Amino acid sequence: MTSVTARKIKPGKGFDFTLASSEEDTTMTDGEVETPEAESMTSTDTETDSVQVEEPTMYYSRVKVRRLGDFKFPVEIEFVFENGDTLRKNWDGQDYWKKFQFRRPNKLVYATVDPDAKIPLDVNFTNNSRTVEKQTLGVNKLSARWMFWMQFLLEQPDVLNVVPTVSEIF
Repeated sequence: MTSVTARKIKPGKGFDFTLASSEEDTTMTDGEVETPEAESMTSTDTETDSVQVEEPTMYYSRVKVRRLGDFKFPVEIEFVFENGDTLRKNWDGQDYWKKFQFRRPNKLVYATVDPDAKIPLDVNFTNNSRTVEKQTLGVNKLSARWMFWMQFLLEQPDVLNVVPTVSEIF
């Protein structure tokens, strides 16, 4: 998997005149005469009928999947969204890469290639999923363990005796 992104779609700016049109037909037939009362009445009706409809917040999500190696086989990809919805799509794997795009009211959280681990030929399972937000918990955990063991080893007096001094070597 190459990349997973999600961004909020900004609403359009301006006024939509198709939403402001009145339901009543304001066209005149040949025999009618336009009066000021009728004109004022249609303009107020148009103003009261023009209700702006609020659209829900929409998100544009994009996932790029890449095939590593020469072995071509179909694979299933799972997309998980913010509200818990999951969507599974099949990719034939014939091309070197494939881009999936979604426009939904929920933000994409992560995507996984072969979520059920059906492909036994996969050598590296760590590159099968990506999240939109960067995950640093694993790196922080390994760094803390490494620091602990380094401090532990340096505090042991016998460890320093194992390393020969420069005067002993020459």
